[in-house]
Amino acid sequence: MKTLLALALLLTLAAPARAQRLPSKSPPTVTTATWLAFTLDINADTISDLVLVDRATGSFRIGTVNAQSEFVWSEAADTGLTQIETGAAGHFLSASAWSLVLSSKAFNRGQPVPLDGSSLPPAVDLPSPEPQTVCGLDPASGGLTRLITGYRTPPGARPQLTGTQLEPGPETLWAIEPGANPRDATPLYGHPFITPAFGILTDDATGPGSRFQVFENPTHPATLVGEITGLAANTKFAAGSFRYDAAPISFNYRSTTVLFWQPSAPTLRTARVTDVDWNNNFALPALTVFSGPAYPLPRPIRHVYVLEELLTRLLVVWSDAAGGASLYDFSGTNAPVLLEAVNLNGLDLEAVLPSANGSTVFLGTRDGLPAYDRMSWNGTHYARIATGSIPLAPKTPLYANLLAFRGEPFVAAAATELQRRRVKDWTLAAALNAGSASVTALTDSGTTTGLRNSSVNPLAVPLNTTHTLSSQLDAASSIVLLANASTAVASLPRVVFSPAPGNYSGAPLEVLLKSVNAAAAGVLYYSINGGAWQTHYTYANSPAPPLKVTLASSGTVRAYAYNYSFGTDFPGQGPITTAAYTLGTLPPVQPQPLMDLNANGLSDAWENLTGLTNPAADSDGDGFLNLQEHNAGTDPFNAASRPPASAPPTNLAHVIPSAGTPLILRWDNLDTAVILEASDDLSLWTPVLQGIQQLATENAFPLPTSAFPRAFYRLRR
Repeated sequence: MKTLLALALLLTLAAPARAQRLPSKSPPTVTTATWLAFTLDINADTISDLVLVDRATGSFRIGTVNAQSEFVWSEAADTGLTQIETGAAGHFLSASAWSLVLSSKAFNRGQPVPLDGSSLPPAVDLPSPEPQTVCGLDPASGGLTRLITGYRTPPGARPQLTGTQLEPGPETLWAIEPGANPRDATPLYGHPFITPAFGILTDDATGPGSRFQVFENPTHPATLVGEITGLAANTKFAAGSFRYDAAPISFNYRSTTVLFWQPSAPTLRTARVTDVDWNNNFALPALTVFSGPAYPLPRPIRHVYVLEELLTRLLVVWSDAAGGASLYDFSGTNAPVLLEAVNLNGLDLEAVLPSANGSTVFLGTRDGLPAYDRMSWNGTHYARIATGSIPLAPKTPLYANLLAFRGEPFVAAAATELQRRRVKDWTLAAALNAGSASVTALTDSGTTTGLRNSSVNPLAVPLNTTHTLSSQLDAASSIVLLANASTAVASLPRVVFSPAPGNYSGAPLEVLLKSVNAAAAGVLYYSINGGAWQTHYTYANSPAPPLKVTLASSGTVRAYAYNYSFGTDFPGQGPITTAAYTLGTLPPVQPQPLMDLNANGLSDAWENLTGLTNPAADSDGDGFLNLQEHNAGTDPFNAASRPPASAPPTNLAHVIPSAGTPLILRWDNLDTAVILEASDDLSLWTPVLQGIQQLATENAFPLPTSAFPRAFYRLRR
């Protein structure tokens, strides 16, 4: 053990020095119902800037402080995501510039967001699906911030923590299981607080509670250095350097105090993470976690914030009917001492963030609108030095997906890359409305003949694409697909379901899953009713058929696809798609009492659809009467759609199903040449591939009702 200098003990008796900001370049993420919030010194002026990411719309703004201590807000920029669930700040892309990494479970990837105004880089694969928490962690030796990611996995699979470096290319540096026996716990919230260490709050699998685990080393497999168990369910935590931590830090040791509370409970529990035993005058061989005392407070706690000031203090927001907040002095070892009640100035407080030069930012809503106050300790109490509003999030997309070509557009055969560009750099053109599109490529045949030999290449238009745009700089040679979601990237594989999600009568139901934009080699991952992720492989030169899953009752299928890097220009992991199916006995179909009121052999529905009422006429001149076309289920206006020469006449019948039983089509299954077709307009007929039940001697097809308000079915050989 390393003995400390005697001088160190004397320092504890001296006047307390200013507690330093937490020694990590990557700040903790402050998450509210509305925002992800970060305080970063983007401009390197020693005054923290405020970055607010609107979780619903995905747009963000940067607030810089003016001479009046007010925030001046930047123009809104877009992350390409919506419904953001987790994020982190750090030096992920450059050692000299701040950036964010944001994600949501459905997006299934990490989206880097540079804060210097440059374009969004491509989203990166994350090692496992559904990231639950991310935090940035900086190596002790400096360099790029690592992304620490925790995953909430379904039953049957182990939770994971991973460390990833994004540049020069995404690389998973290590993966560990925070739930390695006997700690089968699921990561909930990550917090960097000592370089290079981070804390993770997890679900405690041994009961309805939480545990706090500390890991160290962001470059190699992280080491579990300690944990605090027996925390109440839904426990929250915060960390800070208080007076007790200041002396060890001044001698280049590491020390921070961790605070735990359960919302609506009046108790504050503590722990210390340090590599020095300051009381007993020796250094510890490794970072260690010590459990500390618990302190009763007079009222139930809503949230606790650590204020990094001349003396580090606690701001406690109360959850009882009286509400409000109180400021406490806290040394890190003694019970908190009440200093004053804090006037929130009508602010419904959602978050508190440290700023700089002794000031703190209060975020929330005032009169229902986003607002902030900047507060500062003036020596006797907290004073408000600025107040203002926060601009509402924009409702329009701010970025576009740009198709980049190896050669000049319209000369190169196909787009090879997708980039992100700001919408303001483009001119809006006609709406594309998803669907399909194509790129026409021409060959440069020389200066005398010019461009010749055109070829048309299909283009997969991303989901949610709303418009095409043309470049203001070179409108003749650019194609842009505009979408407000990074999931709308044509190159990423996505999963489609057949039949479409909806309500269906009868069970079981077979559902086909297929990857769109799939490579020759890839994996389709799927989960049924929240169960463990399962795999379905597609091999090079041997593409697998669509995956078939069977639902015995109502349920949900979730799936995403992954393309391997070989055999495709666009490797990567696609978004998670969810399909919900409701199966059951639907109310019986009640046919009209009279389906052929004029008794001419043509059903009233057929007459209303076609406008034909003369059964003896031949409306398309193909030699078959309208009655024959009606009975055979063919198109009476299309001469190429003819009844078979030997088609037997079909008589209309009133079929009244018994109570509680839907209509079911049945036919002999020995004649394999007979197929069932469906149409919604008696014009375009498509084979029915799903929902047919193979019984002993016949096939049965329960007619869908609510999913198809109007449908026609026919059997054809």
